[in-house]
Amino acid sequence: MKKQILEICKQHDVKTKRVNLEGEISEILSRIQHMIISREIIPDNPRTFMADLWKLESNLNIQKLDEDSEFQNFIADLMNDKKYCIEGNFIVCNKFIRCTMIQSSFKISVLTTEKIQKVKDLDFGITQYRILKNKTIREVYCKGKHPNLNLISGQFCLDSKFLNLPLNYQNLLLLEELLSQFNISDCYLDKNDFKLLQEILNEK
Repeated sequence: MKKQILEICKQHDVKTKRVNLEGEISEILSRIQHMIISREIIPDNPRTFMADLWKLESNLNIQKLDEDSEFQNFIADLMNDKKYCIEGNFIVCNKFIRCTMIQSSFKISVLTTEKIQKVKDLDFGITQYRILKNKTIREVYCKGKHPNLNLISGQFCLDSKFLNLPLNYQNLLLLEELLSQFNISDCYLDKNDFKLLQEILNEK
């Protein structure tokens, strides 16, 4: 690990004499990031430099998971369900998840069957979600139309209480429940889609 970090530092012309390489990689990267902020080290391109280090961290974490028999048993059981597959470093679920609840600034509305269909007719819903392979849930990316998906990356805005929950089947079901809920009080909706959802909510 240390050799790989030193190699990345060399590629980015970063002097490593002042970098403490003791401890877990997350600790080392945190120290390096602080040194960049405090200008103790000055890479040519700090973002690219840190991105390469984070990629190394991710690959090392995946390698550890590949050697973890308990995690591999979980993956094997999950793959028995045809909805799931592995793509690179991600667990992928191909499944349509419709909207069943909408939270606005004023209230939480559980949708009737009729309203669920009307929201679906506006092309809202998740068609696929993918989770970075990890022992905990950290990053979730989705395909489909949902108010709480980042428009560029497709990353889902996870509730802080949900972040870092153990990655297991029960919590995947909980995640799907979250994906079926729209929070339009803080979202990426354009004005037209926001208006259309509000109209559905206001119907009696």
